[in-house]
Formats: sequence, structure tokens, C-alpha cells
Amino acid sequence: MIKEKENSFFHNIKYMPRTFFIIFIAVIITFPFAGLLYLLTFLIKNQQFFSKFVRGWANVILWFSGLKINVTGLENIDTNKQYIVIANHESSLDIFLGIGKLPLQIRMVSKDGVKKLPIIGRLMTRLNYVFLDLANPKHAVKQLNDSMKNIIKHHLSLFVFPEGSRIKDVSLLPFKKGAFVLSINNNLPILPIIFRETGKITPPHTIWVKKRKVAVEILPEIPTNDLNNEDVEKLRDKCYNIYKDNL
Repeated sequence: MIKEKENSFFHNIKYMPRTFFIIFIAVIITFPFAGLLYLLTFLIKNQQFFSKFVRGWANVILWFSGLKINVTGLENIDTNKQYIVIANHESSLDIFLGIGKLPLQIRMVSKDGVKKLPIIGRLMTRLNYVFLDLANPKHAVKQLNDSMKNIIKHHLSLFVFPEGSRIKDVSLLPFKKGAFVLSINNNLPILPIIFRETGKITPPHTIWVKKRKVAVEILPEIPTNDLNNEDVEKLRDKCYNIYKDNL
């Protein structure tokens, strides 16, 4: 009963001004910013240059969201390495946390439809973000393999939510195998990130943005250089149990 009340429209109406203010700020910042960066991609080929700007953009959005963010475990990141970064997924702002708070050249996995967004879709394509046609699994595998060639070439790290969705009634959904296949096939270590309390910012089935204290905990990397395709499920289960034990 209490949970239903907390998710009700009238209980959450007090968050409406903050929510629409953040949406407004995100729109007026994102589209001009994306347009400028898109034009610059024709003049500048250095992906690190754009990564710094995108990280700054994500941190501006987080600042306007009013979050108090505590980041720990930065010593576990080697900025000279590439990673498959994984994290639990509870909030629509998790993406901004991943991009903004990790000192890496992060690229995300998005649905194919995002590519059609004006300006933003074109910019993400130019910056080697990964798009997947989830309605066509065979095509999605090809897209992923082709995208990983560019990820490796430009010394980028790929950020994946192995649960696949933030809409859930449990703290942790079973992990899908995709991130772990990529890690082994491309000889990239796994970097586990734990987001704490982010589910209370934008709870599932709501649009409200609530002011909260959240934590980003970076755990030690998990090497995969001695693994092969037969070890995918073992690696997935190992990572799943790390999250299960720490959440």
C-alpha cells in the first residue's frame, strides 16, 4: 500500500517542477551541443576530444538534476586500458552517471531507433556509439561485431547494462550473455560498476526526478585474457554473483 502511494500521481506531483525543469534544461543544452559537436566531427578525428565534451555534458545534466554523487574506487580504473563496463540499471539517469563519472572514453549500446533522432542520432553514429536492431537478433549480432571493430580501433570502452532493462520488480534481473561474449572475444577486461540508490531518483513506471544521494562504486576489473567461449556463462555468473552479494 505504501509503495502504491509513493508511485501515485498525487503523491509525486510535488516533483513535477523539478522534473520538467530538468527536461527543459536537457533539451536546450543537448540539441545545440549535439549540433556543434556533429559539425566538429568533420574537422576533428580525435575521439578523445569528443569524449571529454560528452562527459562534461553528462555532468551538467547531473548537476541540474540536484543529485549528490559519491564516487569511490577510481583507483581501480586504468585509463590506458579499454574495458567492457557493466553496471546494474535502476534509473534513467544511470546513463549520465556512467558517461559523466568514469574517466574513460565511454560509448553506450542503444536501440536502433535512437539513430533516427535528429542530430543526436547522427552525432552518436559519428562517435561510434553502438546501435542494435533488437527485433532482428541475427542483424544485431552483425551490428555488434562491426561496431566492436571501431571501438577497439579508437581505444574506446563499451558500457553495457547486462540486465537489459531498468523496469523490474526485483533488485537485480538475470544477466544476458552479450557483454561477456564481447569481453572474451575482444580480450577486454570487465569493469563492474555498482550504482546505489539510483532507483529512487526515477522509479520504474514513473517520469519523476527526485533529489537523492547516490553512490557510484567502481570495483576491481575482472580479466578475461585466459578465457574462451566455453567460459562465457561462468564469467556471466561470476559477475552476477558479485552484484548479488554487493547490492
